[in-house]
Amino acid sequence: MLSSAQVKYLQSLRMKKFRDQHGVFVAEGDKIVSELLQSGLRTEMLCALPEWLERWQERIPGDITCVEVNKTMLERISTSKSPNLVLAVIAKPSLQVPDTLTRMSSSFCLTGYRIQATWEASYAPPIGLASGRSFAPRERRIYTTPK
Repeated sequence: MLSSAQVKYLQSLRMKKFRDQHGVFVAEGDKIVSELLQSGLRTEMLCALPEWLERWQERIPGDITCVEVNKTMLERISTSKSPNLVLAVIAKPSLQVPDTLTRMSSSFCLTGYRIQATWEASYAPPIGLASGRSFAPRERRIYTTPK
């Protein structure tokens, strides 16, 4: 069974700020969790009904914290209205920028319809950008009527 601290932790993961703070995401459902277990991502905790644990017992790595829960507890910690058989807390993978991108002499950033560019001081930008003209149409604004 889950301790009260674990229940509070799992319930706090419903909010994005706590998921970002802990560097995890929550996956629910038989198919999604089984695919994530096979993907090699680091799984921090697995909360499942007994029938799901029996079916996946031999395929769950030994370093994962597995907690057997009943249907009532799964409803309490789940984010969905009708929880499935399993809930997993998985560490977010870290994305690294390749060295070739960090060594580039120019970078482009698309913001809306405008193109902004920055160059090293040794490289002269094209005439249109040096004069401050934009090659794209102005940003489109959408106005809505109040309800």
